[in-house]
Amino acid sequence: MKIQDFNYFLNKKLIANQPQKPRDTSRLMVFDTNKNQTTHTKFLNIIKYFNKNDLIILNNSKVFPARIFGRKKTGGKIEILLLEKKEKIWKCLIKGKIAEKEKIYFNYGFAQIIKKKEKVAFIKFSQNDQKIIQKYGQTPIPPYIKKVLPEKDLRQKYQTIFANKIGSAAAPTAGLHFTNQLLEKIRAKGIKIAFVTLHVGLGTFLPITNKNFKNNKLHQEKFEIPFCTIKEIIKAKKNNKKIFVVGTTTLRALESVGNRLLDQNKKIVDKTNLFIQPGFQFQIADGLITNFHLPKSSLIILVAAFLRYKKVKKSSKKILDLYKLAQKENYRFYSFGDAMMII
Repeated sequence: MKIQDFNYFLNKKLIANQPQKPRDTSRLMVFDTNKNQTTHTKFLNIIKYFNKNDLIILNNSKVFPARIFGRKKTGGKIEILLLEKKEKIWKCLIKGKIAEKEKIYFNYGFAQIIKKKEKVAFIKFSQNDQKIIQKYGQTPIPPYIKKVLPEKDLRQKYQTIFANKIGSAAAPTAGLHFTNQLLEKIRAKGIKIAFVTLHVGLGTFLPITNKNFKNNKLHQEKFEIPFCTIKEIIKAKKNNKKIFVVGTTTLRALESVGNRLLDQNKKIVDKTNLFIQPGFQFQIADGLITNFHLPKSSLIILVAAFLRYKKVKKSSKKILDLYKLAQKENYRFYSFGDAMMII
C-alpha cells in the first residue's frame, strides 16, 4: 500500500468556504455496501437510515482560538498553533524562524520557547495564557478556506452545536451538519445519542509519511469515553442494534479501545496514536458518517479501511471512485463541505 494510492485531483471550486445554511440542508451521499448502491439526498433525511434503539455517537470536543500571531524581538512574524497543555507548558506548531529560548511577543505579555524540534515546539506564557488566547487567538480554520468570515462568526460556525469540551485545534467536522431540530427528530424516533471526546491535534495537521504506514501510528490525541456512552454501546451490541459513528475522530477514539469497551465499568480517559488503514478489523462501528477529506490524508485512508471492513473489494480504488462521483455531482468538499454516509 502506498500513500499515492489515496491521491486524487480536486477542482478547487468545490472547496466549501462557509457552512451550509441551515446546516442540515447540506448534501449527503449514502453508500450502501450491501447493495453497492449510491444515493444522493439532503443531510436532514439521514434519519430514515436509522431504526429505533440504534445508537449514534458524536464527538463533543470544542474548538478554541488556538492560532495566535506574535513577533520576535527583531520584529519578525511568528505564528503559533496551540495543540495541548500539560501543566503550564503548551505543545504547539510554529511557523516562522525562531530558536529555543527565544521569546515571542504579543501586545500583552510574551511566550518563551522551552524546547523545539522542527515545527513542533513547547512554549510557556509569561502571563495568563487564557487571557492571551481569548484576546489574541483566532479560530484555526484550515488554509484551504479562503473567504474567511469575521472571527466572531467563525467561533460559532466552525463549531458543532453540541460542542462543550474545550480542547480541539480543529473541528470534528462531520458533526457540523447536525441542528438542534434534527437531533430532536432523531430522539423522537427512539434513536439513542451518545458522545465521546477526542481533542483534534497533530494527527490532523501533519502529512502522512511512509513511516506512519510502517509503524501503523500517528501522533497522539487525547480522548475520553464516558461510562454512560459505554453503557449505551453495550446495550446496542446486546440487542443487535446498529451503531453509527459520526466522524473519523469519534471512530478513532472508539476503535482505539474496541471490544474492551464491553467489559468496562467506568469511563475511559486515554490517548491514541492509532493509524487506521485497510485491513483494520473494526469492532464497534456499523455505519460511518463523515465529510470528504484531503487527498493522501489519514482520514481518507480511514474511510477506505471502513469500506474494506464492510467487504468492499479494492477499497482504495472505491473511495477514489466515490470522490470522483461526488465531484461530478458537485458536492462541496472538506471542513465546511457536504457529507458521506457508509452503511
